[in-house]
Amino acid sequence: MDAGRLALLLPEIYQRAAGPGTPLAAVLDVMADQHAPVEDVIEGFPGMLDPWRAPDPFIPYLAGWVGLDGWLTRDGDFEAGIDTLRAVVAAAPELRRHRGTTEGLSLALSLALDGAPVRVDDGTTEMTDPFVVKVTLPPGTEPVLGMVRRIVREEKAAHCVVEIAVEAGVDPGNGARETDASPEEP
Repeated sequence: MDAGRLALLLPEIYQRAAGPGTPLAAVLDVMADQHAPVEDVIEGFPGMLDPWRAPDPFIPYLAGWVGLDGWLTRDGDFEAGIDTLRAVVAAAPELRRHRGTTEGLSLALSLALDGAPVRVDDGTTEMTDPFVVKVTLPPGTEPVLGMVRRIVREEKAAHCVVEIAVEAGVDPGNGARETDASPEEP
């Protein structure tokens, strides 16, 4: 806000006394200079709410605003990286729409793993326990299993138990995939 606009906020008698070169005009110039940095921050605030434009340190805070703070470590870190967290925060409305469903769990894990193929089987295709959901992750996701467990805990249906398995990779002998099917309940 410039000195002229500040002067308009004063009572009329002060406005007349704020002519050029007066002590009041000098005070108004100093006030305008003091307000400039604050106004710049306020003007840029909408960009802080956009996960694609906000600075990196603000992204975990945004994740908390949209209910994704349970995906983060206690230190506020996200093992998949800040760019992936930006994509997850941007997709939060869609994630919340499907929360508690196998589709939502599959979407959440796919986003967190940068589109890696994740299989989520809720037992509807076989005569198995309907309250057990099996999540199979692609090879190489072992370093982010802690993150996967946190996401599963936050996104699964409350009445379900989830078993997490990581495919061991391709067996060069016959091309069949091996699976480490150690059940994990988050």
